[in-house]
Amino acid sequence: MYDLIIIGSSSAGMSAALYAARAGADFMVIAEDESGETGRAGFVENYLGFPGISGFDLAIKFKEHLSSYQPKMVFQKVVSLKKDNGNFLIKTDKEEFISKSVIVATGSVAQRIYVKGEKEFFNKGISYCETCDGPLFRDKKVAVVGGGNSAIKAALSLADICKEVTILSITSELRGEKIMTDKLKNKKNIKMIFETKILEFKGDKMLKNILYQDLKTSKENSLEIDGAFIYVGFLPNTSFIDKSLGILNEKGEIVIDKTGKTNIPGLFAAGNVADFPYKQISIAVGSGTLACLAALDYLKQK
Repeated sequence: MYDLIIIGSSSAGMSAALYAARAGADFMVIAEDESGETGRAGFVENYLGFPGISGFDLAIKFKEHLSSYQPKMVFQKVVSLKKDNGNFLIKTDKEEFISKSVIVATGSVAQRIYVKGEKEFFNKGISYCETCDGPLFRDKKVAVVGGGNSAIKAALSLADICKEVTILSITSELRGEKIMTDKLKNKKNIKMIFETKILEFKGDKMLKNILYQDLKTSKENSLEIDGAFIYVGFLPNTSFIDKSLGILNEKGEIVIDKTGKTNIPGLFAAGNVADFPYKQISIAVGSGTLACLAALDYLKQK
């Protein structure tokens, strides 16, 4: 049995692990991979101390810092989290662990748009991660579906390696930060099509075009592309949590107080998986710190 188990290896999880390690806690980290959501964040310009760094490189920095404490880390997929005789039972796809306290820092996953062809062409031209799959489309034509910061960042990054990038947004204008939207003006190979509804992804063995509707005229159009990157939002990664715990809101986020506590003693959450109004790396790092300090206080009292 461990005193503390941290689920997740992204910004919040790594921050929590750092504080747990420095406190000398008997803890471990369980995660699917080494970099988590941070490693898939694209180019980051708003994390203090790093004017410009890729999410992957920032994740490496986090890992390097933490590795000096030699924490125990297990790379497995968590499939369930339940209460068990006053403690917590965590099942992965390989084994089981028991802990006196838990910090859930599993972040979020890309949201699908649920149109025809989306599932069929996943990994056959459709991607939800520009950082992961962008290089596969070098010198090709791609589309980015979405109009927020994540979509804009993806489009800017893809424009550096792709022949042409088309942003398809359901809104009448982009919703990203002004500094991000201004950068689009300097990219001659980025086109924008507003007020569109994606109807279908089409192709044969690989994605070939997108069928979309012009919401102003109701006319259907087809865009020939080699790849499509979908950035329409993210969903909290909480599918493994026992719903009977009663800690999730209507969005599937974990409800916490200002220090990361849930309504279950010993269970904490941090980062994008929690019900914070804003999803940022800096906020995730701070929330990981809060959750760990609260967990350590809980263990002392226990």
